[in-house]
Amino acid sequence: MHHFGCAPSYGGAQPNEVQVACKLCLQVSFFLFLILYYFSIFYFFALYFCFLLEFILFVFNLLLLASSTFAFPPSRSEAKAMHHRAKRKRKRTKAMHQSKGRSRSKEAHQAKR
Repeated sequence: MHHFGCAPSYGGAQPNEVQVACKLCLQVSFFLFLILYYFSIFYFFALYFCFLLEFILFVFNLLLLASSTFAFPPSRSEAKAMHHRAKRKRKRTKAMHQSKGRSRSKEAHQAKR
């Protein structure tokens, strides 16, 4: 009785060394194939995950960079408003320094004008 791919077994009781080697070879190759297969899947997922992480970090950095570059130089209207506020503050402090020692009621202001 012949087994395909392997040497024929004599009597079936004691398997041939060649047959054992053949079986072992098949098993080992299959096992190696499985290991490689699972490793490749794992490797692929690890690569994919790393790529995803890298991409997320890259986008996050871009966003941070964009926000910092667009946030620091104020827009025209903002700059105007800031300047206006500063001017008003200067005026107020000047008025406060001038009106020191006098009453700050409305009548005093009207009289001063």
